[in-house]
Amino acid sequence: MKLLLLTPVFLLALTHQAADLVFAPEAGTTLTKTFRQDFEVELIDQELVFTINGEEQPEPDGGEFELVLKEHETITITDEYIAVEGGRATQLRRTYDELTTLSTQEISGPEIESDAEPEKGESELEGTTVLFQWSEDDEEYAVEFSGDDEGDEELLEDLDADADLTWFLPDDEVDVGDSWELEASVFALLSSPGGDSKVERPGDDDTEDAFGEQFDENLSGDVTCTLSEIEEGVAVIRIEMELETTVEEEDDMGGEEADVTSTSTYSFTFELEGELRWNVEANHADGLSLSGDAGLELVNEQEGSSQNVDFEVRSVQTFEGSLSFEFETE
Repeated sequence: MKLLLLTPVFLLALTHQAADLVFAPEAGTTLTKTFRQDFEVELIDQELVFTINGEEQPEPDGGEFELVLKEHETITITDEYIAVEGGRATQLRRTYDELTTLSTQEISGPEIESDAEPEKGESELEGTTVLFQWSEDDEEYAVEFSGDDEGDEELLEDLDADADLTWFLPDDEVDVGDSWELEASVFALLSSPGGDSKVERPGDDDTEDAFGEQFDENLSGDVTCTLSEIEEGVAVIRIEMELETTVEEEDDMGGEEADVTSTSTYSFTFELEGELRWNVEANHADGLSLSGDAGLELVNEQEGSSQNVDFEVRSVQTFEGSLSFEFETE
């Protein structure tokens, strides 16, 4: 009879799983990490309104065309955790094995056929090794090239030792089924693991940096994490994201005979879900898979005057597609 009374309590104890998810790999651990990011959107709708001296003009008949934007990024780094304390690597040696992007614009339509090769972005950091040393007094990392490696000191600016997905961890111990909310800024960390890897494409300029800064600063939305299970030493954290952000660019296109201003507004939306796999025995991330829908609305507005003619142009292009993040360790 006592056994029957105790059985429900015993079963409850078996099903109650709690985890203190922390980052604490053993000193001397070396991990090779690969991050992959894929973004692809296709033009699904476009509108154009053109007015001259306040009168709307017929929309030009240029025929329908197809436009697909693609970007693939690969980051592979090898991290040697020389010392770990207080939930961070206090001394970390990082080798940049691969830092590349591939960007493509595919355009097709009446009398239009683009067969352009992907535009490749590369970084001068690739092939170098960097040492991160944590300072308790300054509460930040000192960063320098390691050993005999030498390079431009500007390459070391805005690098981040944390490329371990620790941003997704809860602050306290959690039970299976518990959820916690994160700031939208975690998306920016996921998009640039390890900070600014200095990948540049031919023709890149300072406007690219300004675009990225606005993108990150204007991020908003919801990020929810849930500890869904713990099995065979791995905690599975379910991640759901609903985010949006905007970027605005202005350009003075005027010349000697015309006064023209142009404003472009990029509005992005993302609905992603997936999971982070956290090794609760080795206390580091094992992998991540996150994917879902991506949307982009590009609104361009131009207004100006030339030879006593005032004109306004407003175009709206709507894109839909997908975004995915993959992370794996060796």
